[in-house]
Amino acid sequence: MDQTKRLQLKSVGNCGVLITPEEDPETESVLVDGIFGETPYFSPLPKEVKKACFGMGDDYRDIRYLIFTHRHQDHFHAGFLKSYVRKNRVQTVIVPPAGTDPTSYLEDRGSVKDVAAVCRLEEPALSLGEHQYFSLAENDSQGSSTAEYMCCRHLDSRTYPAVGHCAVLLTHAGRRLLFLADADTSEDNKALLADIHEPDAVFVTPLFYLDPRGRHILSAMSPKRTFLYHIPFPEDDMTGLKALAVKLLKEHTEDETLQIFEAGDTVMV
Repeated sequence: MDQTKRLQLKSVGNCGVLITPEEDPETESVLVDGIFGETPYFSPLPKEVKKACFGMGDDYRDIRYLIFTHRHQDHFHAGFLKSYVRKNRVQTVIVPPAGTDPTSYLEDRGSVKDVAAVCRLEEPALSLGEHQYFSLAENDSQGSSTAEYMCCRHLDSRTYPAVGHCAVLLTHAGRRLLFLADADTSEDNKALLADIHEPDAVFVTPLFYLDPRGRHILSAMSPKRTFLYHIPFPEDDMTGLKALAVKLLKEHTEDETLQIFEAGDTVMV
């Protein structure tokens, strides 16, 4: 029997994506990089998500699976996460552990050990090129919902050498979604991603797509949809990422998979 279901994807801001199966209460929602802090160049946590962190409001409540690609503040906030798991029904949190360098730029190194007292906590401590698979639900013996963590290079690795950065291949409700977060287009990352073919969607930054090497990686992968994401709300877009995304969309009309996915957008896959 085909277990594939349509998924609604909502951009929460920055790299945050809420994944909700359409009309299927038996399959739980997933939030990727959606509980984050503030940085000089990206958006702060939307008030609707912040309210949910403190048990208030109706939106973004009781998300079962919270997964994070890395601990930079525009992707992750330890304090908000700890509050969220106390105030909502969460089954699993997956987040790479904090680095050991106290000067690591923009990294939230806050402890999350208290999370393990409330729900399942996984902290993949991977070296460059390593993989680790996780079933999202502890009782998922068939592995129908999984997150494959792949440790990869971050953009401008000389500035961010200490943060543990992962791409995540999420398999959920029969769909395969690849989140590249802040991955660069290095040969190391090309080799790491070489075995991924025809995902239902891949999420990349405009800077990844701008680089011809990034487009080559995507071409070899042949995704069904390619989303340019990590675009701040307009009032926070100090570096012109939305303008760059629009420029790329106009210049690469041959790529029929390409679409901008910015804060507030909702799409179906």
